[in-house]
Amino acid sequence: IKRALDPENDDRLWSVAFGPDNEIYAVGYLATETGDRQMGVAKYTTEGELDESFDDDGIAVFNQSTYAGTADDPTTTTTNEADAPVEEGRDIVVQSDGKLVIVGRAEDPLEAAPTRDTLSDLVFLRLNDDGSLDESFGTMGRTIVSFGGTPEDQVWGVDIDADDRVYAFGS
Repeated sequence: IKRALDPENDDRLWSVAFGPDNEIYAVGYLATETGDRQMGVAKYTTEGELDESFDDDGIAVFNQSTYAGTADDPTTTTTNEADAPVEEGRDIVVQSDGKLVIVGRAEDPLEAAPTRDTLSDLVFLRLNDDGSLDESFGTMGRTIVSFGGTPEDQVWGVDIDADDRVYAFGS
């Protein structure tokens, strides 16, 4: 999926970070027409336009889980009938070398066939300044963290220290 943010499909941005040359980065999720959520990072120019040097169109999208959820149905009476996926980017930070660290969560990305009962895990991505995954980070640009057995691992924020070490906080 490569498209502009679309209010018809419940796209959301949760956090913003600024680069050393006043670049603007925003992270959240983009939803498909079927309701599937995918982590998204948008890069904007100082004029507020998508920067097309970033992943060719200004938006880098990363599908971390194959679980697409089930469509919301307001006519259902059973609370478990509608089930949107939890995949989302929650925060972003720019390291001193210009690389981006994104934290978020998704249904266990290592699960081959996730369902509504699949536990969510924390997902860390590191991107190069062009929007591609930094393959020197974790496994091919991504690290998965599970607190084990908790149904809703959640991350709320990320920060770095003077040595570019990554710190995340959540529950």
